[in-house]
Amino acid sequence: MKVFQRVWPFALLAAILGVFPLVAPEAIVDIGVYALIYGLAAIGLSLLMGLAGQVSLGHAAFFAVGAYTQAIFLTKTSVPGPISAVVAILLVEQNVRAAFKIADRVLVMDRGKIIATGTPAELASDERVRAAYLGGSSNSTSSVAAQPSPLPKE
Repeated sequence: MKVFQRVWPFALLAAILGVFPLVAPEAIVDIGVYALIYGLAAIGLSLLMGLAGQVSLGHAAFFAVGAYTQAIFLTKTSVPGPISAVVAILLVEQNVRAAFKIADRVLVMDRGKIIATGTPAELASDERVRAAYLGGSSNSTSSVAAQPSPLPKE
């Protein structure tokens, strides 16, 4: 009974959010979607700056990359929205293998600077890319370099 008392408000909210797009006018749904999207960015910034006390807008860049990726998938391909959202999440979460399978060209940044650009095949063998992702040379015997590479095998 206690669990039900804690869960029912969330279940009600989920039901309302699930039904709302089906019955509301499209313009109102669009406004609601944008409000939720910007709300996510604001919550992230609030957590980072308010609770953690850090001043960083790096999360905004990841937010933008995810939004841009999903927009490209929705407008340039026939990929449905939920699938394009999953692809955007995989790319933003820096899943290099998934990104290399999807991308024609890749741009790799390290500490805010572009260190390499090229096709996935070219970058898979690039020493600078391996150093950025592994923390050292791929020929090194350090414990970091001994971990499996996140880059695809050639």
